[in-house]
Amino acid sequence: MGVRVRRKVKGGPWWVFVAHRGRRTSKQVGDRKAAMDLAKTLEAELGKRDFRLPSADIPTFARVAEA
Repeated sequence: MGVRVRRKVKGGPWWVFVAHRGRRTSKQVGDRKAAMDLAKTLEAELGKRDFRLPSADIPTFARVAEA
């Protein structure tokens, strides 16, 4: 279990990496402050065992096909 914050490319956007129960995921976050805030929130949620990575409102294929 762990949360890390770093850049993949020097000068690029900040990323938050989460490892939990043998699974890993990452999320791109704009600036360092936002990434640190998200990491702090995720660490608290991981401690409570109530973990969900915030997701953007990404349309599904069905929704796009209807439009």
